[in-house]
Amino acid sequence: MKSAILYNKLIDSLTSLIITFSLLFSIVSLVVVWYSLPLEVIIIGRIVEGISGGIPILLASSFAYIVDTVPSGTLSLRLALIDMIIGLCGGTGGLVSGYLLEAVGYASVYLCSVGLYLFNFGSGPDPDLPGEGMRSIEYRPAQGGGHRWYMFFLLLAFMTYAMLLQGVPNLLILVQLNAPLCWDAVLMGYGIAVSCTGFLASFLAVALLRRRLTPPGAALLGLLSFSVGMVLLSFTSTTLMMFLAQIPLLLRVMPAPLMRSMMSNAVLPTEQGTLFSMVSCLQTFSEILATIIFNNVYAATVATFHGFSFILAVAISVIPATIMGYVVCYKMSSQSSPYKCWKVWGTVHNPDKLQ
Repeated sequence: MKSAILYNKLIDSLTSLIITFSLLFSIVSLVVVWYSLPLEVIIIGRIVEGISGGIPILLASSFAYIVDTVPSGTLSLRLALIDMIIGLCGGTGGLVSGYLLEAVGYASVYLCSVGLYLFNFGSGPDPDLPGEGMRSIEYRPAQGGGHRWYMFFLLLAFMTYAMLLQGVPNLLILVQLNAPLCWDAVLMGYGIAVSCTGFLASFLAVALLRRRLTPPGAALLGLLSFSVGMVLLSFTSTTLMMFLAQIPLLLRVMPAPLMRSMMSNAVLPTEQGTLFSMVSCLQTFSEILATIIFNNVYAATVATFHGFSFILAVAISVIPATIMGYVVCYKMSSQSSPYKCWKVWGTVHNPDKLQ
């Protein structure tokens, strides 16, 4: 009981620290906009926020806390729920911020951000709540160095797909702002809100399919959804087509929580914090890498074929898809026959582990 209370206090302190530094960054940004200060001052605020690790570390601690406190059979669903909440809140923020920018200006957006950070103080777990203790994760290490390669490929798949999930929205902003679409702030808000419905659809898909498909099988379905949507976006030239292209993208978020669940079940209970810290670092690195790659490719190809960057995203998605296929073959070969990869579509009794 004492260890659980101490664990809750640690998570609560970390959450408060991150929110404090993020609040300072929002205040600095508000002051810069309000008094028309040089934009370089925002860099100072970003450095201050980065000292605490920012949102990536907050998410890492949240995921690790969930992994330690929920039953194994519902892990994928809980992680998908967190992604859904993040996505829906982001969509709501994008929709509201569009109207705020049009009506009031940039200062109102940062003022709302400051208010939300103040509201979130003390939002961590109750430090005095003993709970039921941390759950034990069934861990079966592979023989030899196979487990290290297994984790390496899972991390590579997650990093690659995280790069796509974070790079494509930024790419969409460039496409929507430029010709032939030329969207304004309100339409941009609607676009963000519509695209974030994919988080809700992915959560519902995980909830419905987690007892029908293994995690790699469901992840492959999400990758297929992403690829089809990217192909449609590459040929989009009207506002209606841009909104319709979001339909096949509804399941694009599904692979991310499933990959996190697979990695969580492949490490020891004492390594969960280390794992999700590494995942957050890779996710941050992926965001930087995605910005560099997609922005430069779009700038180089916009005059000839503005949708080439989306085709590139489809090509990159082959990497996590191939790795998911490898994971299935690896797990099957470690238990029975390496040729039974068709079981990726089979029914499973434990949704968070391959059978």
